[in-house]
Amino acid sequence: MVNSEKWRYATVVEAPEEVDNELLNGGRDPQMIYEPQPNAKYDHGYENASQQIPGEWHDFWSQNRTQHQETLARESSPNIQQYRNNLQASNCPGEACHCNETRIQLGQCEQELVKVIAENQALKVQLFDTWKITKQYDEAETIYRDILVNHSTDVDMPETIMALGYSFAEMLMEQNKFAAAETVAEQVWEARNALDPSSEHFRMSHRQICLIYSSLGQFEKAESRHRTIYHQEPKDTWTLENGDGVCRQLVKRGLYQEAAVVQLKVWEERQKLETQGPRHNATIRSGLERISTLEQWSASIAGPEETEVQKEFNRNRKHVCEGEIDESLQKLWGAAEKPEHLPELLDVGHKLGSRFVTQRRYAEAEAILEDVWAGKKANIGEASKTTMLTGRLLAKALKLSGLAEKYQKAAAIYEKILADKKTVFGESDDKTVSAGADLAEMYSLLGQYAEAERVYQWVLEQRVNKLGRHNSETLEARHNLGRTIYRQGRRRYDDAARMLREVYDAWYVNSPKGEKTLRCGLMLVETLAEHADIGPIQEVFNGRAELPDRDRLYMKSGLLFGKSLFGQRRYREVNDTLLPLWECQPESPEEKQVRLECGHLYGQSLLKVNDYHHAKAVLESVRDARRETLGSGGSEVVEVSRLLQIIEARTPRISRIRRVQR
Repeated sequence: MVNSEKWRYATVVEAPEEVDNELLNGGRDPQMIYEPQPNAKYDHGYENASQQIPGEWHDFWSQNRTQHQETLARESSPNIQQYRNNLQASNCPGEACHCNETRIQLGQCEQELVKVIAENQALKVQLFDTWKITKQYDEAETIYRDILVNHSTDVDMPETIMALGYSFAEMLMEQNKFAAAETVAEQVWEARNALDPSSEHFRMSHRQICLIYSSLGQFEKAESRHRTIYHQEPKDTWTLENGDGVCRQLVKRGLYQEAAVVQLKVWEERQKLETQGPRHNATIRSGLERISTLEQWSASIAGPEETEVQKEFNRNRKHVCEGEIDESLQKLWGAAEKPEHLPELLDVGHKLGSRFVTQRRYAEAEAILEDVWAGKKANIGEASKTTMLTGRLLAKALKLSGLAEKYQKAAAIYEKILADKKTVFGESDDKTVSAGADLAEMYSLLGQYAEAERVYQWVLEQRVNKLGRHNSETLEARHNLGRTIYRQGRRRYDDAARMLREVYDAWYVNSPKGEKTLRCGLMLVETLAEHADIGPIQEVFNGRAELPDRDRLYMKSGLLFGKSLFGQRRYREVNDTLLPLWECQPESPEEKQVRLECGHLYGQSLLKVNDYHHAKAVLESVRDARRETLGSGGSEVVEVSRLLQIIEARTPRISRIRRVQR
């Protein structure tokens, strides 16, 4: 905007007047309007008259006072030096009054000139800030260079130029031009350090130059700057802030152990400060940085271990790290007060609860996470992302506890999270669909298979629509739905088989011996067993047999394969299949139970081929084992006893020959 005080109107002089024998208006025609011409040197502080003045300072309106005519003219800056020369050379008789008046006018002109130059520079700075904000970086850099033409950049630079340099370095950092920013930021840092190293402006420059060094990979240089401040006494918030900076640079250099030691000192010093204390957010952040450093140190310990001694040494170091992490987290969380939930402390509680879940300390995790979840709902909001994250972790702790009474509580939390995520993210968002899968799994654990099927069906539809039919996540969703249908019993086996067949075929192509493939195949063979579809059953069993582990899935798939062969009266193949299963020596109760089922079928098959001797030995072993667990009246024991009676009846009896006495 044009400042009217900087301009004057061009007026019409009616007739020449004389003052001390000098004509006013230069003796020019009074009927003509004469506008002053621009002076190149003193035109608003520009050395070059051709330079354009920013804004609309070029023109102003000049009004003819008598004829009310307006003409567009430019006001020139006063030529002060010329006035001074004329004043010194003047020999007029009225020098006493005339020269005094001229001196006053000259002083006013000087003040006006200084004001114009200052305001012009302020406008340039404002224009630089505007272009920086709007990311017109080239224009901003041009005007920055123009401002510096008449200013030095040494330690005596004025504060306005320091502030401008700081802002310019910031702009270069936004463009990732850290090397160029380094030169500017160092000049400003040195100037502010010489002026007042205790000022907030110096601290801003200190943070800036350290960040630039770190971004350029000059970690030792940044650490040195931080250490210089950190070693100052007494310790206060500023020195401890630099202590945190030292630790960050050590971490970037991979010196985790040294960083953890320094960070512990900084954290303890912050707890002693009257202005901070253990509950201050800066203190909590120092504690969290120490924990992060310990975690990185623990992760870095694992490496090439040549001897048992080295392995043991590394295990002990990791154990120490993990212990210090837990101790630090519990100390931080101990500063919390339930009536007041600090955001930083809630983050500490979430992290501690997460570690307890990993360590299977579910009851302790539940107690902490319930408090954290309540605090986040009260302070951040129920639909906040971080609140939902804590709620999901709490539900996971309840689910993994394995206690049926916890499942309903977990399901209620998952229902709430799913509803909130649908509102915040939309139904098709991955985070929403994942929450739906969590809820469906919880319904399945509760035995609410109809509800689980309904939610899994919705999850599958979302996956197909967004990812396509053959995407891995879509196949996982289809497997979950098929498993839920399978668990509803034989009446739904046909529906389950349609779901599981597609998943099994896709997984078998990529990983025929994979755990997921075999588990899916195990369910599939059970759904197909009644239809005597032996091909998929044999594929599953053969894939499991090639694996080194002889677990329950191997034995179960072998049992189903044997049943299919038995139904087709292929007894020799049944015996070849079940013999290695019977000879297994499992440890878990589930595996032992499957082995007895295999023995029962194996004995029947031996009976079919009239191998009564081996059939009797196998079935007697099965009967005795089942009597120990089920008693003599169990249906399985009764059935095996019946088979033994058949064997006894079919076994030929050899008559005893009497000895002939002589």
